Amino acid sequence: MELSNAGIRVARLSLLFKMVPNAIIGRVNSVFSWANIIFRVGFIGLFSMPFFTESAQIRWAYLILALFAGVSTFILFQTRQKIRSIWDKN
Repeated sequence: MELSNAGIRVARLSLLFKMVPNAIIGRVNSVFSWANIIFRVGFIGLFSMPFFTESAQIRWAYLILALFAGVSTFILFQTRQKIRSIWDKN
């Protein structure tokens, strides 16, 4: 289920409800929403530049997105043990 947009949203909210105290859950969710908006605006602004609309330059956009996904995956794998230990403790 976690492989689609809705599934990821459900998994993220389940994780938040399990790990974050109720007193600050709204603030934590706001931080995630803020980061989502910043990344979307940043990527839309970057890929709207004239460089990416010329001939075969779209490959650079794919490369940038692949690097972003790779770095994100690397960070997730580096912190997975810490996240798992917090998850198991709660």
